[in-house]
Amino acid sequence: MNEKKVLELRISYLRYKISKLPRGWLGTYKNIPVVVLSFIPDNPAIKGRNQKRYRLSSKNGIYYKEKLHERAIAETKLQELMTEWRMSYIGEPETIEFPLKRNRFCGILTKQFMEANPNQNSYENKNPQFYKGQTFRSKNELLSIQTIESMGFMWKTEIKIQVGKFVFYPDVVFYVDYIDKPIALELDGMMDKDDYYEHAEDRRAKYIKAGMVENKDVIFFRLNNEYDFNVEDLRTLILAAIERNVADILSNTNFYV
Repeated sequence: MNEKKVLELRISYLRYKISKLPRGWLGTYKNIPVVVLSFIPDNPAIKGRNQKRYRLSSKNGIYYKEKLHERAIAETKLQELMTEWRMSYIGEPETIEFPLKRNRFCGILTKQFMEANPNQNSYENKNPQFYKGQTFRSKNELLSIQTIESMGFMWKTEIKIQVGKFVFYPDVVFYVDYIDKPIALELDGMMDKDDYYEHAEDRRAKYIKAGMVENKDVIFFRLNNEYDFNVEDLRTLILAAIERNVADILSNTNFYV
């Protein structure tokens, strides 16, 4: 994978994200804490000296404070990526237009992921574990979630995904913002047992029949036994899946405008 192109994609995404967020600061007006806005994306009248103020304690004040915080995080990350760019390349990064558009079935849609409720699988969970309000079935699933979190991705456990006649409840689905795509992760933890192996293979075949591409739309992380979890192996699989999606985005044969 061309690391330069991946970096350009991430930079382009952050610039797009920042352009959709308000600009402003926290201050006081007549001794009252306020949010002052100098730019609101959906209100072109707010610009220059024509600013908008909201009490910090109001509904709008709370909302815009969060959005300003989100913008600050994105701007810091963009600065980090631009530093990385300038240490490796000459000139400015190429701009990749967002939102992205695709001409192939991409498995789980972003809207579907965002609207999905977690913990939808009714299959009995004999030893439920809980983390940040969601349920998982083993310590290895928790390790998977923590690995995904460390990479900066949003996640949900066991959401319901229906593709035609096929219904899936992936162990985890995580959302990669800079490719605007959710990716499913199935954790197969006892591949040394014949019956479990056959079940895992049957599930994998159903994903493929539903039109999903292995290691692009869905990742199968397979362990010989429950003690065989390796964080770096999972990270490598996740990064490889992302890189395959990036290749699609940057390919004229798989991308349209």
